[in-house]
Order: sequence, then structure tokens, then C-alpha cells
Amino acid sequence: NPNPADTSHPAYDVFDPATGKTLPGMFAVGWARKASDGLVGIARHDGEVGAAQVLAYLQGVGEGNALSAEQIRRELDKRNLRVIDKSDLEKLGRAEEKIAQERGMTWFKFDNDQDMLAAIDAEKAKAVTV
Repeated sequence: NPNPADTSHPAYDVFDPATGKTLPGMFAVGWARKASDGLVGIARHDGEVGAAQVLAYLQGVGEGNALSAEQIRRELDKRNLRVIDKSDLEKLGRAEEKIAQERGMTWFKFDNDQDMLAAIDAEKAKAVTV
């Protein structure tokens, strides 16, 4: 949203140049808002600030006919879509840290979804057998 009147914070709401208006409830954050300049931490920070603006927007919107978290989860399951939650991300982080240590690297990140999902599953299997 090119809002020159408000320079106090970056704009995260999506702007439609054809109508000259923002699209209510539509936001772009992180790399989706601003192409990468090579610094992941900047994109992450931008994502966090943008997420805070999304949450502030949601507090002002009534629930209407919104689905519950459980209903959304069931719908995703019906569509055979895998949900990755915060605990899964923590498992992924542990797996990546272990690989980095084993390889003598400062950090390691998987470069594809299949390897990330396999690492999460391996961490879950370890937790079950312990």
C-alpha cells in the first residue's frame, strides 16, 4: 500500500492499483511484501511486524461465520494436507542443529520440503521411542 500520508510504519495491506484502494483483510509480509535483499533476518522481522498488524486487524473484525481451529484442521486433513505446527518447527530446528554440529557447520537448513518433513517425522519417532 503506497500510503505517503503515513510514513510511521511499513504498509502491509495489499493495494489494488486498478481501484486505488486497499483490499480489506489482505496482507503481504516478509519476502511476499518486499523481495529478498539477501538477509533472512530482515524478512523474518518484516514477517513478525506484519503478523502483528494482521492480528491487530483481526481483533477489530467479528468472527462472523469463521471456522474453529478444529474445523479447519479437519478440513485440511480431509484434503490430505499436512499441517506443520509450532512443535513440528521446533523438531525441525533440532534436526537442523544436529546436522550442523555433525558437519562442523555454524548452521544448516534443509533445501526442500521432503527432507524437512522426513526430519520432523524422524524427530517425532525419536520422541516415541524414548
